[in-house]
Amino acid sequence: MDTYPNLYIVNEKAFNFMKSQALANALKSSNQVSIKSLFLSPMQIEGNSSMSIEQLSFMICCGGFTQALNSDKTNALEAIKDYVDTLIYGRVLKADELKRDPVKVFQLLKALAKAIATDAKIPTLQACIKSNDHSSISKPTIINYLKLFKLYGIIDELDAWQPHLSTKAIVRKSAIKYFCDPAIVVAILKLSEEKLIYDIPTMEILFKNLCIRKLRSYTALLSGKIFHYKDSDNLTCDAVLCLNNGQYGLIEIKLGGDKSIEEGAKALNKLEQKLDLTKMKKPAFKMVLAGITPYAYRSLDGVYVVPISTLCP
Repeated sequence: MDTYPNLYIVNEKAFNFMKSQALANALKSSNQVSIKSLFLSPMQIEGNSSMSIEQLSFMICCGGFTQALNSDKTNALEAIKDYVDTLIYGRVLKADELKRDPVKVFQLLKALAKAIATDAKIPTLQACIKSNDHSSISKPTIINYLKLFKLYGIIDELDAWQPHLSTKAIVRKSAIKYFCDPAIVVAILKLSEEKLIYDIPTMEILFKNLCIRKLRSYTALLSGKIFHYKDSDNLTCDAVLCLNNGQYGLIEIKLGGDKSIEEGAKALNKLEQKLDLTKMKKPAFKMVLAGITPYAYRSLDGVYVVPISTLCP
């Protein structure tokens, strides 16, 4: 493409924009619950949210494109799509003198978009491409493309947390893949605010991607690092926030709903019970980060429930 969307001045800073900018501006956070304060294990937290599913869907579609949130919805999403096209055609395909097939690039991106929050191993991606596009991409080509996707801030990996366990469960070591911004996935899969509302499973996984993006930004401001957890019992934890002083917090991400939030809290408590606390500190906090829930509160079992629109560093 020869033209760039007017939302951005295209330079190296712009291409790092989505990965580095905190999401508070995009979500217009009320800043009522800070991660830093949760590491002090408060007995109570307060916050309220009036986030609707329509608002949340649009925010997922816009991701870190903060200027798009103040634009006409149709124009905003079209501009983001143009930006993603520019990122592919203007950067990935022209990264060096090697000739790359744009069709295969987008086939791989679509396969990755359908494998968010998994380890997305190469055979899995190849099978997805073959099933959906009746095409094939070699392993060396996929490896090359994945490197470029990371270089230009399209995808990122979340490393596995390796705690001490008091059980015989085996901790999985594979990193999982996310997109640096859910807006990229929306553009690749040609989704929209309305489509997400009628496709809750997809909305939920993209909401998770949105939260991981936000948590990465906030954890970096606290000089910490974020991981994921999975073991041989198939127990998972969406995010583990670790600080340099050894403190850490466990986080499950849920779109909303009492039953879903309760399931997230149970998973967090189950993980804590598995930890060998003779060899490591107990978690400073356990939190269910929710998209649509009216209040921030601390439950009777000590798990914080926090609407995403209230969270800040």
